[in-house]
Amino acid sequence: MKTTKVVNDGRDEENRWALLRGCLDIRFDGIIERVKKGDLNHATVMCELQAIAEKRVKILDHPETDQDRSNIPDLEWWRKFYLQHFNFNLNFIRTQVPIKPMDGKWRLLLIMEGLTNNLVYNACDKKFPCYKYIDDLDKDVPKNERDSKNGNYAIWVRNTVEADEVHMDKSAVMIAKEGLKTETLLERMLHELVYFTETSQHLDVSNVTLCCGSRVLPGGVPYIDWCDGRFRVSWDGTEHRDELMRPREVVEV
Repeated sequence: MKTTKVVNDGRDEENRWALLRGCLDIRFDGIIERVKKGDLNHATVMCELQAIAEKRVKILDHPETDQDRSNIPDLEWWRKFYLQHFNFNLNFIRTQVPIKPMDGKWRLLLIMEGLTNNLVYNACDKKFPCYKYIDDLDKDVPKNERDSKNGNYAIWVRNTVEADEVHMDKSAVMIAKEGLKTETLLERMLHELVYFTETSQHLDVSNVTLCCGSRVLPGGVPYIDWCDGRFRVSWDGTEHRDELMRPREVVEV
């Protein structure tokens, strides 16, 4: 069989990098020019490039789609959020972001290392009326599916005012048996603060979020709602079920 020798003169490699540069330019709406003009924060650029390097986003298949960009957090917004509410100037560049679900509306939450229940509750209390059933939420809620003691992390939560209707009338025990991942107390309180910062409104004005990702001493489950004009943190038994009580499903790494 006669074979043909292919001579690689470097053009294929040059064309491939030209294509990549073109895709990058489309992918980030001319990222170089935007940086020069000051339209992009350096941390945001680094996060987007890091996402490419770790193959968390695609740039060659569909560079123009919003879905490809949806996994990249708005680091500048989060930097301002933590600076405003906690006086921390944070760097989330290396935080791994889970893949955003394709169905429904979802909100990305970035949780900083060392964030505690008491810190988040106090931040909420500075912005709107609050009530909690006990003074020390850190001590009384020792068990959580995810813990900021282990470092920064990110989750997706359903972006709805009311907790998940699809999971209504399910107890914490039922949720655990189904193996669902749901918001912890800390995540739900941070979710409230994020939503209020964006809209000046509140979550769960008609229903209740059962924070099945956490447990209170000696084994109950915390819940949160907006009741009688205040943000309320309380708890119930793990087997209690009610149509008004619904967990908020999350997607984690």
